Amino acid sequence: MERSSSGWFKKWRRRRKAREGQRGAGGEEDHHHKVVVDGSEIRELVEDGEAFGMLVDTTFRQLDADGDGRLSVRELRPAVADIGAALGVPAEGASPNTDHICSEVRARRP
Repeated sequence: MERSSSGWFKKWRRRRKAREGQRGAGGEEDHHHKVVVDGSEIRELVEDGEAFGMLVDTTFRQLDADGDGRLSVRELRPAVADIGAALGVPAEGASPNTDHICSEVRARRP
């Protein structure tokens, strides 16, 4: 998910900053970490109906690998893995602890 739609989001962010004359907001590094997206950017994106709709439609089409109009666990797994990787969560297979957690989650699915 992130790999596919991030280019569109970066363009939206640049247009937003240029429109507002902002510099140094989300995406800038501070002394401790890199801010990827801050709350104000998320709120603004959601409030921009056209931009948010385009992001959702684009992302859904990219995730819906079989084109059936529904997202299966198999189709969502890569997007969740990308989010986990961005947050520093070890991938399945990276350690026995990670594998145990993944097997517990799978066992609890309805």
